[in-house]
Amino acid sequence: MRLKVVTGGIPPGSRINEKMLCDEFGISRTPLREALKILHSEGLIDLPPNRGAHVPKLYAPRVLEQIEAISGIERHATEIAARKITPQELRRLRKLQDQIEAAFESKNAKKYLSSNDEIHRAIVQASGNAILADLHERLFVQVQRARTLGVSSPIRWAESVAEHVGILEALEERNAALAGELMRQHNMNSGKAIVACILELEKTQ
Repeated sequence: MRLKVVTGGIPPGSRINEKMLCDEFGISRTPLREALKILHSEGLIDLPPNRGAHVPKLYAPRVLEQIEAISGIERHATEIAARKITPQELRRLRKLQDQIEAAFESKNAKKYLSSNDEIHRAIVQASGNAILADLHERLFVQVQRARTLGVSSPIRWAESVAEHVGILEALEERNAALAGELMRQHNMNSGKAIVACILELEKTQ
């Protein structure tokens, strides 16, 4: 259910058809409504009283605020990670980076976004700070819907891959200040591109 929302399977602004989802997942309305409550608590859907659940539209100012918040968390987490990351964690990041580059070369947006999400989470987890990781996850799931727009521009997609290379190299060199700043720049560059896409979509609606 969460995957359908964050990947656009249920488009922004659409009402959620409970009967259709019950049939699709083979469940009754009770567990479905419990799932909807969880998604509402995560900020992924709206549950107005007596009006039915729906997926909120993407609003540029709100998305920018979310990305700015995530950028701050990831910058700090990346700086911490650069000082304490283990060889095993670095190997995992390198593997994820290889997956990102392979997905980009084959223009497989789904695999790219999945590996991209994993590497961002893995860097935050490498900080070893559970509070940062918890805050990050709460925001990350909210902005995932918008992040799919980051691959709509071939130029920005290529830039993003290159930025990841720089972040990983700084982590491998244990250059905390550089790694953190590169992560900040990466997130803000992505944020600007995503907001631009949202504004363009608004013109057609």
